[in-house]
Amino acid sequence: MGNTESASIDIQLNWEKHSHGVAQAGKRLEGEVVVRVKRCIDGAPVKLIISGKEKACLKARNKREQLSLSQAERRFFSVELPLRSFQTNQVVNNKREQLSLSQAERRFFSVELPLRSFQTNQVVNPGVYTFPFAIKLPRSLPASDRHPNDKSKVGYHIQYRMTAKIGKEGKIHKEVYFPVKSAPLPPERTPCLIRPTTHRINSIGVKDEGRVVLGAMVNNSSVGRDENIELFLACRNDSSVNIRTVQIDIVEFLRWQLSPSETKDSSKILHTIKSVALPSTTKARPRGQKGQRRTADMYREIHSELRSRQDPILISVPMTAKDTYRGKLVHVWHCIKVTFVTRSVSNNATAIVPIKIGHAPDRTMVKRQPLTPRQEQPLAPPEAHPLSNTTTTITIVPTAPTLETVLEQEAPILASVPEQEDVEAGGLFPVMIAPEDLMVLGSNSVRRRNDSSTDSSSVVSAPPPIAPSHQQEVSFKELLNRMASTTSDFDLILNLLMERRWALMFGALAPAEFGIILSKVKIEVDHPRVAVMLA
Repeated sequence: MGNTESASIDIQLNWEKHSHGVAQAGKRLEGEVVVRVKRCIDGAPVKLIISGKEKACLKARNKREQLSLSQAERRFFSVELPLRSFQTNQVVNNKREQLSLSQAERRFFSVELPLRSFQTNQVVNPGVYTFPFAIKLPRSLPASDRHPNDKSKVGYHIQYRMTAKIGKEGKIHKEVYFPVKSAPLPPERTPCLIRPTTHRINSIGVKDEGRVVLGAMVNNSSVGRDENIELFLACRNDSSVNIRTVQIDIVEFLRWQLSPSETKDSSKILHTIKSVALPSTTKARPRGQKGQRRTADMYREIHSELRSRQDPILISVPMTAKDTYRGKLVHVWHCIKVTFVTRSVSNNATAIVPIKIGHAPDRTMVKRQPLTPRQEQPLAPPEAHPLSNTTTTITIVPTAPTLETVLEQEAPILASVPEQEDVEAGGLFPVMIAPEDLMVLGSNSVRRRNDSSTDSSSVVSAPPPIAPSHQQEVSFKELLNRMASTTSDFDLILNLLMERRWALMFGALAPAEFGIILSKVKIEVDHPRVAVMLA
């Protein structure tokens, strides 16, 4: 691809042992760009561009479907007259109607790494030139994903690409797509308790049979694939209808969109447990006694029962589950749906518990020290606050060592070759390490196009990607802008807290601003983690 008779370029990735050819967010990715020069060529910069993007594709409506009733034609006379019978193997000079697709894509990660600055007045002699590179992928990157898994064009992609090129125009270039898996979830547990709620039970949608009060809690709402979720349920039946059984489902919801009005939804049940026995489920009450219990008393009983953590229900998360993710175009979320089944003519009471599914963490990890800002005179780190009087707490998880410490131990970026000298024939150059300042995380930029039209107006111009943090102002408005475009609100705020100027801004937050930040956190399960970190 992009090779010429004078030179060719290739990318070779050096996979770690047991990586199975998959890069992992938060870890180091190494490789080499190999340039093979067959004949002398003029000098030009050699660059490596690494990017990640999400892409959504929907079937576009044709013009006939877009006509309103007032624009539609009314047929009052019709006759079908056969004029010619073409055989099936004949070619007819007529355009066949094709599937029209509308697409949108957004780049959420990019880094442009200069490997070598060959001067334009230099001559590159024939030979093989090897440029090793290394980059520590950000921990917040989402996993590569695709739906559906077949060759269908309608769906979404989350993919990563490397592009090596020579010169600004990139006539000599090479593209390589590589898979990425997400970083492990934090080892600390994040309990989630759904407050007791009241559900009215009606027969045939008309007759009021009373109410059912129920609550639910999970011991850890952030769970990895092939791990078990501990679910606790409590119920008070204040109706005249018996609860026959309890069914538990792990549900996965998918949504991809081009705009708020152009969306596509899909869902499936990952795992089901039927006929769950609930010791706290009471039988139906006599019709004369239904609705006489105080709601506050039942709420207190359910809350106390959930906190006692008795009779846990273990639910296994299947390996086929996708990562929980929310971007601009793609949204994947999970929940546990608990259905309290009554008789067939009555409605059922349900409880929804949000969960976050990802790469399983190492539960044996030793808890790391709380984070501190990177500047002198660090601020006091926030303390962890328990959710209840149990031993389970939510703690702040600091990020892995930044790439700055790695750069101090590695070779610096290679300087330009002197202009007066020609480049020797071939050679191995020092390792180029991508510094953190070159990485761009998050973007509001969305590019749209319609495959059925070549009109340039179908491509919507978008603002440029977000600049590195050191080039931006420190303000509450800027924080909300960055949260709107990031792939992980928790990791974004955690990294900002490690910079003193941002830590001072967070320390001066008003209560109203604190609430606005929590409302902007995309993943519902991350709300308590962000709240404790900021508190």
